[in-house]
Amino acid sequence: MPGTNSAEAMRVIVGELPDFPHLPELPARGPGADLTGRTASLLVDIPVEVSPRGWRLAERPGRDLNRARSMLSSDLDVMEEVLDGFRGPLKIQLCGPWTLAATLELPRTLNVAIADPGAVADLTASLAEGAGAHVTDIAKRVPGAQLIVQFDEPVLTDKVMCEAGAGDGLAVAALLISLGARKVHLVELNPPVVSQRQVEILEQLQKQGLPLRPDAVLESQPLRLKDAVVYHQCFMEQMDTVAAFDLIFSNSVLEHVEDVNTFFGRCFRSLKPGSRMIHCIDLGGHGSFEDPMPPLEFQIYPDWLFWLMSPPFNRATRRSVGEYVQFAKSVGFTNVVVKPTRLADPAYFETVWPRMNRRIRRAGKAEAAVVEFILLADKP
Repeated sequence: MPGTNSAEAMRVIVGELPDFPHLPELPARGPGADLTGRTASLLVDIPVEVSPRGWRLAERPGRDLNRARSMLSSDLDVMEEVLDGFRGPLKIQLCGPWTLAATLELPRTLNVAIADPGAVADLTASLAEGAGAHVTDIAKRVPGAQLIVQFDEPVLTDKVMCEAGAGDGLAVAALLISLGARKVHLVELNPPVVSQRQVEILEQLQKQGLPLRPDAVLESQPLRLKDAVVYHQCFMEQMDTVAAFDLIFSNSVLEHVEDVNTFFGRCFRSLKPGSRMIHCIDLGGHGSFEDPMPPLEFQIYPDWLFWLMSPPFNRATRRSVGEYVQFAKSVGFTNVVVKPTRLADPAYFETVWPRMNRRIRRAGKAEAAVVEFILLADKP
């Protein structure tokens, strides 16, 4: 909203939206009153400060953070006074994790936090904790309110996303479109699952607090995919799109891809210049012969035996972290970043290391111990 007077803004909102008021944002008051600054002031154990370009992560709390927290506290005092005795829905708007990570710089660098998977994970966890405490505080201030938390993601607005290997779920597409994405392309060899059961699952996720709407992806009569969801029934390696997507992502897919070079090549071709791909890659064995075993037992078999046990596309391909990085760089990606998210238990790893396949051992212990990691890469 325009202006700098929070009391006046709150009274205007209550006057115009008496049945569904919200806590106003007045960015004209300066740093700390903006979407990023207000939300960052709620982060737990992650201090921030003002930089020449906006906000960045800081080593310790300082006056910028104190000013943002003071401003928010004052706004909440005003809201509590104006809404005294109020009963009904009350909307609280916060910056979502994607936008927060894209607008906070890392310390001692010009890179934004979204370039560091570890920083993104820490921010998301901290935001969840801080938002929870924020909601608890407001519930005490306005006890009759039914609180609705809205996470705004302007960084996703009007973007075109692509999920490679979407499986049979529509939850990610529903979430992205609900947060402002224009289209979500799903690349999946199996036909789409469009059923009442799919609707029920999305409704359950919505009730659990995910900011998604089932009607973002599904028409009700007749039940079908909406135009915002574009389905490609093929492998990513078969896609022929050119400079179409702002982001390509996958979750536990690339470990099954036999031709990673072509996969990454099609990702590079399909992305717009200046865009990014993000992949979560599970290096643990999870084929039909490996599920009951510890995560790295499948790495002990010689290649010929592993190929007999596990047919293509139904197995982890046993590549190392470094191989994925080299494939990404070879097709033209830059700023390739790897962040391990799960490592083998050290004691277990020492027992399996001497028996591991020689090809994996050549990668070294640090790589061989990685069970899961996130890979980010940019298209120049």
